[in-house]
Amino acid sequence: MSVLDNIPAELRERPQWVLWKKVTRGDKPTKIPYQISGAPASSTNPSTWTTFNAVVNAAKLYPKMYSGLGYVFAKDDPYVGIDIDNCRNPETGEIQPWAQSLISSLDTYAEVSPSKTGVKLWTKATLPADGKRTAYESGAVEIYQAGRYFAVTGQPIGTTPPSAIAARAEPVARLYTRLFGEDNGKTTTPDLAPAPTAKVWERLAQLPDSISGEQGHDKCFRAACEILRLGLDGDAGRAMLDEYNAAKCDPPWSGKELDHKWKSAQAHVMRGREFGILAPPTPGGNVGGASVTYRLLSCAELDAGSYEFEPIIKGALIAKQNCIIAGPSKTYKTSLAADAGISVATGTRFLGYFPIERPRRVLFMAGEIGESGIQDYARRICKARGLNLAEVENLYWSTDLPKFGERAHLDALAACLFAYEIELLILDPLYMAMPGADAANMMIVGGLLRSIGDLCHDHGCTPLFLHHTVKAAARDGGNLGLHQIAWAGFGEWARQWWLVQPIERWRAGRTTLRVNIGGSTGIGADVAIEIDEGVVTDETPVRQWAVTCKPLEDAEGDAAERAETKKADAERRRLDSDLGRIRSALLENGELLDLSHNAIAKRAGNMNKTRAADLLELLTGAGEVLELPGAGKIKALYRLAPPKEFGTNGTVPI
Repeated sequence: MSVLDNIPAELRERPQWVLWKKVTRGDKPTKIPYQISGAPASSTNPSTWTTFNAVVNAAKLYPKMYSGLGYVFAKDDPYVGIDIDNCRNPETGEIQPWAQSLISSLDTYAEVSPSKTGVKLWTKATLPADGKRTAYESGAVEIYQAGRYFAVTGQPIGTTPPSAIAARAEPVARLYTRLFGEDNGKTTTPDLAPAPTAKVWERLAQLPDSISGEQGHDKCFRAACEILRLGLDGDAGRAMLDEYNAAKCDPPWSGKELDHKWKSAQAHVMRGREFGILAPPTPGGNVGGASVTYRLLSCAELDAGSYEFEPIIKGALIAKQNCIIAGPSKTYKTSLAADAGISVATGTRFLGYFPIERPRRVLFMAGEIGESGIQDYARRICKARGLNLAEVENLYWSTDLPKFGERAHLDALAACLFAYEIELLILDPLYMAMPGADAANMMIVGGLLRSIGDLCHDHGCTPLFLHHTVKAAARDGGNLGLHQIAWAGFGEWARQWWLVQPIERWRAGRTTLRVNIGGSTGIGADVAIEIDEGVVTDETPVRQWAVTCKPLEDAEGDAAERAETKKADAERRRLDSDLGRIRSALLENGELLDLSHNAIAKRAGNMNKTRAADLLELLTGAGEVLELPGAGKIKALYRLAPPKEFGTNGTVPI
């Protein structure tokens, strides 16, 4: 019998189940709900819930992906959930007296929490107002009837078999009153005194709660923006955000996290984005009923601001600066991006050359190469680093691409960046994420790119997108420029760039690329990357990833030397071939011939007469050909010399 069989049948029969996974947000572990598809779930969206059997099967199929099952409380079910935290000894199972008193008074189904330090109870009742959380005795108590989910273990407390879910309307009402006092369902304003503060809190009370795993970051961030928009800045505004955090965030954010959101909101509101701005509207400035105002920054405030450029890849990539990798088709852009993703996730040098500041979480979304292609790239790059792909952490892959400009896709991407704490988003290729129309309209494309860039920045993430250059760029030669990136707006959007072009054409799995790295923050490098992947044969069924990265000037010197050697080798082969033709011309069925240099040139395949004369001079100088007196207009004849009359080594000196 499975422990899951202990879960009351009436819960198992309701289609209100999700999966959950424990992730660390800042320094706090939190439980993020997921659908069986792997997409984030929401405790307020029934379309993301499913049946009990479906989540059990998904948990069995992907045991390393999820931490457990969760039941969602809904408005149309009769249940109230009570979560008692920090009340149980995880080693002995002993429950503290104050908590045992609550459990006994309700006498309903109760089970051990996943942490084994708490107890969760289900009962049938109705709350007088929204669910709440409060400190109680040495722990805390939460009571909810909708809009939340409980992680379920199936490990009952107390009676065997477990108690049924009991109707406990009056005990629950008494408990709610004991914990929270009389509540008429209206959110009260914290005692912060000034009238403007009360007005701000009235607005915050109308905003949705910030629940982990349900775009909680976005909702808390919006609250910060609303505080600023309503004119409350400085210490008073930051204190108001603390109040919102305590009352409406589950779990509450840390002080450091709130500081980050507050700073981001100040920059966001200052630029006049979707949540509004600080400065009061100018009289007469309301056009068509739309009030647009701007937050102004004094020189002193600008000078006091802390705007640091943090490197992700030293010398090649700066955090929170839009980056684009661009180049002609089939110039290893995806391979370079995969190398960058693995390098950033593992803290190993990019291309074995550029150091990584620190490991970060990376999401690589690849829309063209499929899972088999991703696996091939990742395995070969990891093997070259001495890494085992299966053991690499901080790195996630997807063959799905978001659609820019579509709200549902942007919401899903935001939830993904938050849930997985992504700091670097690699998207390949960019054109597949863009709408098909208006690609040449810089105003439209610029707006789409800005929205996705802002979304990434607001989540502490850096966008690194792959795109192609115009076809003419592959033919023109010379140095690639941002103006050669295909379509409108992409070069303008990028604040840093890697421009890729071939130096030597691909031959049997080998090529050399030039990558010009630049950015508005001052980074810059011009490097050559020699790549040797090999080719698939019976002896080598799997290709490799062998790369050498060096400054371009060093590679150009090496290339010039290789070119000279190649030229000398070609000249030697031509000389050997032409000398052979001269020797053959002086023989006829094994018999030696005496011929003029014009006749020799003709018999040597109509060789250039000057070339023939030069070669005869070499051969006579080496003693391999004898020069004989001619007659009449023919001044000299030539004959192959017997071997004993050759030069000291019998070869033509070169």
